[in-house]
Amino acid sequence: MQEEEGPRRPGRPARPVTREHLLRVAREAFSELGYAGASMGDIASRAGIRKSSLFHHFATKDELYKEALQGILKDLGDHVTEAISDDAPFLERMARTSRAVQRYLGGHPVAARLLLREFVDGGSALAAAGDILDNVLKMSATFLEQGMAEGIIPKQDARQLVMSTAGVHLLFFALPEVSTRFFGTDIFSGEQVNARAEAVLAHLQQMFGTSSVTGAVAAVPAAAPAVVR
Repeated sequence: MQEEEGPRRPGRPARPVTREHLLRVAREAFSELGYAGASMGDIASRAGIRKSSLFHHFATKDELYKEALQGILKDLGDHVTEAISDDAPFLERMARTSRAVQRYLGGHPVAARLLLREFVDGGSALAAAGDILDNVLKMSATFLEQGMAEGIIPKQDARQLVMSTAGVHLLFFALPEVSTRFFGTDIFSGEQVNARAEAVLAHLQQMFGTSSVTGAVAAVPAAAPAVVR
């Protein structure tokens, strides 16, 4: 005879959920409501678990929020690092980086909005989460300085270019209601994500003074990643 299960321990969900699922749900809640507006109870309800179960994974809302943000920045940093860390020509690596960032943001609809909310709120959670943001910004500036040293980008303040680039990359996906209304279509569809990736690349080429592109830079883009809802 099969032995009956004993009572569940407090805080243990009947159907355990993964930490990554909880982080995904938390990002959705924080991106919609902000840090102050999203409660642990609301996040637990969205995830289909008890609030006590959520506290089993994350001791505080602050811990959950920081890890949710940190995960997005780490993913973006990994994409940038992979795109620029070989011996390909500068323009090819620039194109790969730009497309990778756009496809990540287009495939994760809440990422850009959550980052923008945090930046507007002062970025204290990102600052407290470690050096990830600083590393991404410094890596981007160093990359642009390499383009200047090679004579591909006109010499200028690389930090200014990085900040301008951040706005070009983020705002389209951080303001989805505005972008969707303006374009009259789902901006997170694969077709629109690819179209945005190519438009951003063209804008950056003009901004950087590299609008004369090689065949490698103008190559046909790969399919956009599946959207993570």
